[in-house]
Order: sequence, then structure tokens, then C-alpha cells
Amino acid sequence: MKLPEIQSQNIDGDEGVFNLGIPLNHDIFQGHFPGYPILAGVAQLDWAMHFSAYLGNDKRAAQNFKVKFHKIIAPDTPLVLRLKFDRVQERLYFTYYSEEKIMSRGEIMLKVPA
Repeated sequence: MKLPEIQSQNIDGDEGVFNLGIPLNHDIFQGHFPGYPILAGVAQLDWAMHFSAYLGNDKRAAQNFKVKFHKIIAPDTPLVLRLKFDRVQERLYFTYYSEEKIMSRGEIMLKVPA
């Protein structure tokens, strides 16, 4: 899956904030939905997992997840992804914001491969 452009990032241990750019011509909007492009939930989960590698989550896989979608994310929306990696609980917490409004948030239960 094609990734968004990282416009800036701030990583502090197990927490990170990523300012992302996703223009209308980004491949992620192809076919989802014609005439009304939105950022798919599966892309939001995939991107959270991808960017969690910046926090040291490079050997874990998603096992289960919970997510709440608050608002639709359209192309060119100023988007911030905030991550928190809880190593003890083996969970990744994520929140997507736009102009300080929560767009979606959730947690991903992680599994260390055997």
C-alpha cells in the first residue's frame, strides 16, 4: 500500500507524531469512492502499523484491533497521526487528527511472531 508523504515527525521514545500529506492524486483514493474520494479505514490501520516501526515496533504483527471513525478523511485534509506504543500491553494506540479534531482513533493488539 502506498504511503502518505511525511511532512514532519516528532518521535519521543514510544510516542510519535507524524504530519502527513495525502493529495487528491494519491493512489490510495483510486476507486474509494468514485466522485467522493475518502481515506479507507484499512489504509489508516496499515499506515499506523507502518509508522509504528519508527517507535521500535518492527517485529510485531497486528493480531486484533478496535477502531472508531469520527469523521471522513478526504484528500488534501491536513492530517496528523499520533501513535503510542505500549510494549508491556503489546498494544499500539493511534489517533488521526485534522486541525485538532479527531478523525479516527483506535488500538491494535500486537503479536510477536513465534
